[in-house]
Amino acid sequence: TIKKTDLKASKFFNAVMRNYLDNNIKQQQLDKLKNLKKLEQYSIKYSYPLDILKLLYNQYHDKFITLLDTSLQEVNSFRINYLKTTKIEIEEYLNNLNIEYKIIDNDCLLTKESLINTEIFKQGKILPQDYSSIKVSQVVDPKPKQLGLDCCGAPGGKSMHMATIMNNEGSIITGDIHE
Repeated sequence: TIKKTDLKASKFFNAVMRNYLDNNIKQQQLDKLKNLKKLEQYSIKYSYPLDILKLLYNQYHDKFITLLDTSLQEVNSFRINYLKTTKIEIEEYLNNLNIEYKIIDNDCLLTKESLINTEIFKQGKILPQDYSSIKVSQVVDPKPKQLGLDCCGAPGGKSMHMATIMNNEGSIITGDIHE
């Protein structure tokens, strides 16, 4: 596909890949890793700062590798927009497409598959939002007709979620350090 977009770039890409394969760069890098201490190897493998890994290792020695392996699992996180749909509708839609999913805390939809090309995404029935952001709005638990303030509001996902929880009845003032 890169060839169709930019022939010159595709030639450069192919040259880099040939060099990589011809010179056995991957094996050279793996050999260098073997000379490092275990935590240093994990730091590179899992892309965590060494200090954080030392802390995790000291606190969760038994479950250390399990924690790291879990962090590598790709998961797509979406918020169900209850102003436009129901949990049952989302479940039926995903079941009909044989898409594996999990719904956490009633609002957060997790899947390994991307849903950005689905009708439920295009219709705004689900919105991309991280579970940690979804949880913030749930903990705040704003009520209809209330006034809310979101001081770290960019790009606006938590504010929109709070508005949904309030059934679009109330006001939220949203600001951020960045315009």
